[in-house]
Amino acid sequence: MLFWRRKQTSAVTGALKRGWTFTLTTDAERVRLRGDDGSDATIAWAGVRRIAVVTTDEGPQSSDVFVRLEAPDATLVVPTDARNNEAFVDQLLEIEGFDVASFTKAMTSAELAEFPCWAGAQVVFRGR
Repeated sequence: MLFWRRKQTSAVTGALKRGWTFTLTTDAERVRLRGDDGSDATIAWAGVRRIAVVTTDEGPQSSDVFVRLEAPDATLVVPTDARNNEAFVDQLLEIEGFDVASFTKAMTSAELAEFPCWAGAQVVFRGR
């Protein structure tokens, strides 16, 4: 499942644990995550109201770090080991008010945790 509904648990399950089987594309308008299994999900930056990093204690056999993009109607979960992830991370770091320290701490976590990195009414990228 690529989307989580608002009231669903924050536990990461299923195909997302094999993050390397996903391809990520992102631009100024949206983020798209496609799986080798044919799954396909997109979220518009305009709808994102919260960004957090969720970590698990399941690495390195399974993906264990995920970026959760939350909108009012759905949430896209992005495994950080998805293909083309570097451009996505670069884009996250360009969001005004993005908490780089929290993001960095999440990248070194090896336990079940959530690291809030941004919340607001609208994602605004620096220099745009």
